[in-house]
Amino acid sequence: MSDSNDENHLIGERRAKLAALRAQGPAYPNGFRRDALAAELLATYLDRDNAWLESNPVHVRVGDA
Repeated sequence: MSDSNDENHLIGERRAKLAALRAQGPAYPNGFRRDALAAELLATYLDRDNAWLESNPVHVRVGDA
């Protein structure tokens, strides 16, 4: 088999796998939503010491934009 045929075969397999995933629902769901920005967190908490941070935990979701 030539390289072109091998590549076409692989692409066909990948498309079939993706179709099977999509048949089950969203193939690559991404429900992640950030609720904070790193710059805002730094501005708010940079001057806090470790003891304060440990006694006042902050739970956030930060993602790359």
